[in-house]
Amino acid sequence: MNKLLQASTCLCLTILLSACRSSSDDNGSTPSDPPTFEQIITQNTSVVFPPRQSLTTSETITVRGTSAGVEVSSLKVNDIEATTSDNFATWQATVALAMGENTFSISVSNGEEEVSLDDWILKVTRDTSLPDSFEDVAIDMANNRLLGLDDKFKKPGSGLET
Repeated sequence: MNKLLQASTCLCLTILLSACRSSSDDNGSTPSDPPTFEQIITQNTSVVFPPRQSLTTSETITVRGTSAGVEVSSLKVNDIEATTSDNFATWQATVALAMGENTFSISVSNGEEEVSLDDWILKVTRDTSLPDSFEDVAIDMANNRLLGLDDKFKKPGSGLET
């Protein structure tokens, strides 16, 4: 009886291991396939600043970010070459802003392949009518933002006049 139990256990483990080896993900590749350059870049490259939607009065903005887990030879923000001092672990690119909404795209290359980070499209609006200073500011840590109060937005009876 003991040998029958051992044989059954061995057969079950063999079937289970065979099923694991033959399984595949949504792309049809097996789990043992190494990740592609695009998969690594998409998962490990991010923009640190600015937020995806921003307002500024500035003529330029410095886009900063990180990239890890793969060798990067070039990173561009709207075709402006990013600079780095640590092989693109951190990077930055200063980009000119037109009046109104500016959309940025980011592309990363390893010298052989180039990947466009469509998930990281940034929209920065340049508006010179924004106030240069605020009467009061508050940090909203929960939403990762800074709120500013300018006296031109105060209206009697709004509760903002005090």
